[in-house]
Amino acid sequence: MVELNIRPATQAYEARHLAYLHAVFADTVARSTRARSPMSKPDPGLWFPDGDVCIVAGDKSFRVHKGWLSLRSETFKVQVFEANDRNENTATVTFQGVPVYHVSDGADDMSTLLRTMYDGRKSLMKQAPHIRFNVLSALMRLGRKYALQDIVDDAANYLEDYFTSDFQTFLQRSSGTHTDKLHLSERDKAAGAAFEAVNLARLTGKHTLLPLALYHACQHAPHEILLGITRTSGAVVSLSRDDMVRCISTRRGLLRASSRLAHVVHRAECAVGCAEPDTCAVQMARLRTAFEELRVDLWTVDALTGLEAQLGALAHLPCWLELCEECREEMVRSHRGTLRETWGKLLDILQLSAEALGIEWETQEKAVDVVP
Repeated sequence: MVELNIRPATQAYEARHLAYLHAVFADTVARSTRARSPMSKPDPGLWFPDGDVCIVAGDKSFRVHKGWLSLRSETFKVQVFEANDRNENTATVTFQGVPVYHVSDGADDMSTLLRTMYDGRKSLMKQAPHIRFNVLSALMRLGRKYALQDIVDDAANYLEDYFTSDFQTFLQRSSGTHTDKLHLSERDKAAGAAFEAVNLARLTGKHTLLPLALYHACQHAPHEILLGITRTSGAVVSLSRDDMVRCISTRRGLLRASSRLAHVVHRAECAVGCAEPDTCAVQMARLRTAFEELRVDLWTVDALTGLEAQLGALAHLPCWLELCEECREEMVRSHRGTLRETWGKLLDILQLSAEALGIEWETQEKAVDVVP
């Protein structure tokens, strides 16, 4: 039997493999150093000459105060500063004589958080009511991550005014008589702000946001609910599977609630103070006839919308416009009663439980009818 001496070949292979690993390691270190350069884009508003650390998030750098951040956030102190200092495999990188710390958060998100940590509540107060939704989102997400509950609470306070759990506030906001803390732009709405509000409520335990946030999420087209919404940045905002299923099934319940508009129209009578009873009686009859012809087209998942909005095209016809002011107001009040019923049943429609969420919700019996 011929014995083959494979040891020299093995040794040669091991030498080549070791050289390869050294080359890969050197390349990795070089690429890591380039990727972790601290001077991508210094944020001029958060670049303090007396700052003793440099935080890098995405393509932005922030020269800030380690002691101040550590005092405000124990999580920041432990997970960012101490964790990096203890890591023996990470060489200490410095810039302008201060150590550099990298975080995984987005540049704009970290900029928003740091600015709010330094400026306090006035940071949001100066922007209200036209606060960008992504600012509130960043503060709630990073506030939770870095255990800054006061920042989470302040940001949620603005969202809770928009996605309110209070029927009176909802009516006043709908009628334009409410002093808004937050005005959500059409751009933010189209970009899936309601989806993100649902996710933020779940993430932070701010469950008072959930009912109306889910209601607004239901207003999106079914394909957006199922597939999410792609933003201009390329990011996709979507609901969890449970909330996606919830919204799809809830749309049917909202359509049924919307159909109660028929009761308002068919039961309408001239108001007690009607100025022109004969004319109004004729116009109401015409309104009922027109309504019957279009009723299927008037059902909507926006079951909490105002009467004129729900009447749609009918609100531009003489049968509505030529009613006296008293008769129109009487129908608006009657419709407000159906809104009160829908509001009281909204948690059931959404398959939610006030007790499970730990929130209070105004039922039909508790809701107060407010004339804006």
